[in-house]
Amino acid sequence: MEIDIFQKDKDRMWDRLTILYIVVLILIKIFMLDIMYVDGESMLPTYKEGQIVGLNKTAYWLTEPKVGDVVIARSLSSNKIVIKRLAGVPGTTITLRTGQEYTLKENEYFLRGDNRAISLDSDTYGPITRDRILGIVIPQRENMNKLYIDMP
Repeated sequence: MEIDIFQKDKDRMWDRLTILYIVVLILIKIFMLDIMYVDGESMLPTYKEGQIVGLNKTAYWLTEPKVGDVVIARSLSSNKIVIKRLAGVPGTTITLRTGQEYTLKENEYFLRGDNRAISLDSDTYGPITRDRILGIVIPQRENMNKLYIDMP
């Protein structure tokens, strides 16, 4: 019977590689990318309820958010995480649903849902600050739009 004296070293190496792999995945999720799902219909027809979307947390490390970006942010009204389109950046003048105009100040961003009729957005709770924007939604290929999860 042969005994492989290097088997313990091989096992230890695979254990260490597995742990390293898990640590790297956790760091990526915490600091770079995340997977989220759309809750609600405020972004119809662009995103449907239950649709899975990717979040790029690093997109704004070197650039500023721009009008038209679809972002995931923390709302002011409920501290809930929302998916909305960036409708205004600092210096932009926005026409509110009431017809009044509002010019965004430094560090103010205006969010709107694509389904304006039902969206609770910055028209309701006001502009948000840059630190509330968690990242940009990763554009999806057409076949990825068929991924959904069941909502309770």
